[in-house]
Amino acid sequence: LHVSNKKFVSYQGGDEDDGEIHISNCCANSGNEEAFAGEICVDLEQCSLNPDDANLYNTFGLIKQSVRSTLLAFSKYTSLSTPPKGYSQLSYLGIDVIVTKGSTTKVDILEINAPPSLDTATGIPAAEDTHSGNVGGIFRQFVLGLGGEGGDGDRWMRLMPPVSDVPSGDGEGGAAAKARADYNAMRSESVNKMKYNLFERKTLKRWGHMGAQLTPSLVHEAARGEFPYFDASGKGGGQCFFENAGGAQAPRSVISRVTEALTHRWRNNLGMLQKTRSRSAMLHILGFDGDKYDVSYNLNSTAIFLELARKMESELTSEDEIVLSTCNHSANFDCWLAMAERVGCKVVLWDIMKGTPSMEGGWKYVEGAVGTGERMPPVTNRTKLLIVPHTSNVLGVMLDLESVGRHVKRVSPSVQIIVDGVAAVPHRYAGGNGGAHADHYVVSCHKLFGPHLGVCVSRRGTAAGATDKEGEGKALVERGTMNFEACNGVVGLLEYFLNLASISVKVDVESTVDKLLGNGKLSDSKWLMMEAYENIELAESSPMSLLLDKIRFEWKRVKLISVFDDDIAFCAQRRVPVISFVHESLSSEDIVKKCEQNNIVVRAGFFLSTECINRWAESRGVDMQELRGKGGAVRVSLAHYNTMEEVLRCIDIMESMEGWG
Repeated sequence: LHVSNKKFVSYQGGDEDDGEIHISNCCANSGNEEAFAGEICVDLEQCSLNPDDANLYNTFGLIKQSVRSTLLAFSKYTSLSTPPKGYSQLSYLGIDVIVTKGSTTKVDILEINAPPSLDTATGIPAAEDTHSGNVGGIFRQFVLGLGGEGGDGDRWMRLMPPVSDVPSGDGEGGAAAKARADYNAMRSESVNKMKYNLFERKTLKRWGHMGAQLTPSLVHEAARGEFPYFDASGKGGGQCFFENAGGAQAPRSVISRVTEALTHRWRNNLGMLQKTRSRSAMLHILGFDGDKYDVSYNLNSTAIFLELARKMESELTSEDEIVLSTCNHSANFDCWLAMAERVGCKVVLWDIMKGTPSMEGGWKYVEGAVGTGERMPPVTNRTKLLIVPHTSNVLGVMLDLESVGRHVKRVSPSVQIIVDGVAAVPHRYAGGNGGAHADHYVVSCHKLFGPHLGVCVSRRGTAAGATDKEGEGKALVERGTMNFEACNGVVGLLEYFLNLASISVKVDVESTVDKLLGNGKLSDSKWLMMEAYENIELAESSPMSLLLDKIRFEWKRVKLISVFDDDIAFCAQRRVPVISFVHESLSSEDIVKKCEQNNIVVRAGFFLSTECINRWAESRGVDMQELRGKGGAVRVSLAHYNTMEEVLRCIDIMESMEGWG
């Protein structure tokens, strides 16, 4: 923390020429004791967790939220996730912020250096010239439209062509020579970790394909074009569909593949091939290594959990324990209680509503252990199963599965982790969010823009009596002949995700599908799936934030059903657009009816997560009987094809109800 002797005043209200006022000049003024009081080193994350620290409490979460919003807006110029071989990325950031404390805490970002450098912090002219050269070299390739009749005011258009496209014979003073000089200068100035190929290989490849800045509206437009539901003549023409957590719409590629399988049946030939290809497609979509995991199918996720509980029953004794999250959907809750009762083993409930907030967004609470520094699931050496949702279908906050998985396996390596990924995978890439720490990962395809089909991805060797041989996990939960039409629809789902990736990178979808389903490895698909999910997150972020901000800051009579009171500050990084709330006086059923009358689809109820909502109500002093009388909670569940305009329309309708404010 840099501590200045002068109170910060914004330029609108202060002296713009006073170099001591601007906090980012602390380093430059560090030799002047009158201007600069000194530097304090703190563990900002730990201080932010302490409610008694009036100055720093919650600061780290707000900083992360602000940084995330900034990086998300800029993410399509950079690689913020694991890139394919030969590509580079930003490794770490230097961030200058101002924290304003008052009735509420506010964080303003002043500057992000990517990467930070000891040189650039000293004000050395050569270092600052290098910094300016890097940034200038990039921005000379683009010109920002400022509006006008063309309507391109929010788009970046390419100003200069890639070097490889510039003719070489135009003389020393020509435009081509100037372009080459700019590129060469940029190369010579690229130092530290900001390597030239960050721009040349990744960014030029993207913008050579797109020719414009990737915005949420572009993703919305491209995605909606893939869904017959949104055609003017379709059922959804003019309808705002916000019930995606109950079942999402299906794209043309899925419909086409299902139709193909129905049109031409041949069980022992085409049917078996469709099932085999669909298993491979599912591993690529979810991000699991086909050398370590197998895919098995059933009617839906409920049937899968029932089968898993039946199989696990033979492995447990009355001396064992299972840890069960209270945020589970009833499909992944009731069957385990029944199984434990039959076996006589102990059930330990993990009630995250009683926990202390984690700045990493994970659910970290241990009953009876708060204050010991241990905030992970209450597993012991007697624990055999940990059963959790990757995200709740009511709370919409992602479990920090990677941290949880590492902790659990350290405590007891034999614990099997069973994860309900149904509500998570429409919004986040399982393989990039700790999915590999699961022993069994379950999804429902109809909520992932696919056909009705339950999927269980299981680590080899985890089934009762199984070895590590390929294929043994395939029949873990399967019974009888599978739905070949639905299996073929999963191949169409892979095509759709590749189409999503192609919004921002060049992808030959047809040949890529053939390659991946032929003998493709996870490394061949991972970067493409991450690209698709980055586009999903980009499209979902603004509509989700708009509705959350309304609930958090404006709708004083509305309670957000969340893990933490300050849901946005703590959980923005791991938030998915499943938003549930209750109005203090209006019935949830009346709110849903009002929306339906205006062609807006939302849902009221308990969403088969009664235990979760009950725990929330108890922790917040909400009368559960009164909540039942209102018809439960209102849930607005968005997907990447939902637009800002649709959310604004929904907000307007709700605010028009008498008694809303």
